[in-house]
Amino acid sequence: MKIPENLRKRLKITPNKTFEAAPPNIELMPVAEVCEDCCDVVVDRQITYRKVIQPMPHWNIQCTVCKNYKDPESGEFNLNQQELRNYWLEKKKTK
Repeated sequence: MKIPENLRKRLKITPNKTFEAAPPNIELMPVAEVCEDCCDVVVDRQITYRKVIQPMPHWNIQCTVCKNYKDPESGEFNLNQQELRNYWLEKKKTK
C-alpha cells in the first residue's frame, strides 16, 4: 500500500523498545495552522458550544485556543466573556 506524500511527511516512526519482533510505533504528527479568527498558529483548534438562558436564551460559542467568544453580529471571535454578556443584556433591554 502506498502512503500519500502529504501524510508520509507527518509520520513519526519509532521502533518498539519492549518487544523487538513487534511492528514499529507509528504516530501521525499534527499540523500547525493559522487560526482564521485570532491569527495565532494553533495545532488543534476546537470550538465549544454552550447553551445559556440568562439574560435571554442563546448559544455561547467559544474558541478554546484564544478563549474569545463569537460576536453574534459579525461572526468573528473577538469578544471576551464580559463583553458578550453586556451585548446580551443590551439586547434584552431593547426587546
